Amino acid sequence: MGIILRFILIYFRVCKLVALSLTILLNDDSRVSYKVASIDLLAQGFASWQPFIRADAVLKTLFSMAMDPQPNGGVVSRRARRAITQIASVNSVLFVTTLTQEILDAKKTVERIGLLKLMSIFTRKVDLETPRSDIVLSMLSIEFI
Repeated sequence: MGIILRFILIYFRVCKLVALSLTILLNDDSRVSYKVASIDLLAQGFASWQPFIRADAVLKTLFSMAMDPQPNGGVVSRRARRAITQIASVNSVLFVTTLTQEILDAKKTVERIGLLKLMSIFTRKVDLETPRSDIVLSMLSIEFI
């Protein structure tokens, strides 16, 4: 029994440290390859990492990366959009609430327009026949003030 408990504690500690490292690399601008790798790993294992990270902060970072107009950010922007799609399929409520909050909190009109365009990209990507249709239905039910 003691060995199993020790294994579980080590597992959670390792998961927490890996998740922390991935979020640090997500915000690291020194190497694009590290940023792209962290985007991919966070998105693919989001269900595993979510308990160990601030998921809303990760999504906000991905939203800003997805809207980045710089030409050298093209790879990062595409990967961020793909990651957002994967995260939205895992936790649609988190996606909708974070995006809605970001739209309402945007201080500049340009930011709000960018977020609305991002929302329109995702509503077009999600097919209403798939189980992810709750994303679209949640978005359509939001009333923007």
